[in-house]
Amino acid sequence: MLEVTDIKYIRKEVNEKGCSYSDVARRTNTDVRTVKKYADQETFRPSDKTEKNQPAPVMDPVKPTIDEWLKDDLKKKKKYRRTAKRIWQLLKDDGFAGSERSVRTYVSRRK
Repeated sequence: MLEVTDIKYIRKEVNEKGCSYSDVARRTNTDVRTVKKYADQETFRPSDKTEKNQPAPVMDPVKPTIDEWLKDDLKKKKKYRRTAKRIWQLLKDDGFAGSERSVRTYVSRRK
């Protein structure tokens, strides 16, 4: 996908200055069909990526526990707070079957 500045340049050259699709395609090193696609759009809005709300069968049971630990850690000095790795180790000791990466991702989103 092209950057927003490239798309604006294409739209300006074709729609305002009246340059041909092939001429603009040569100048921007893009395909003629790509230039035509962006020049003919009524409005240009970059697509917003939406997150899917998929169920997390491994993480869902431990999310309240992690949230509680993170809330408690806010009261402690920074040196004594739990890291994501330490949270994973504590969960693993209690029988958690998930990966460290899933815990790290959840903790980073919550912080």
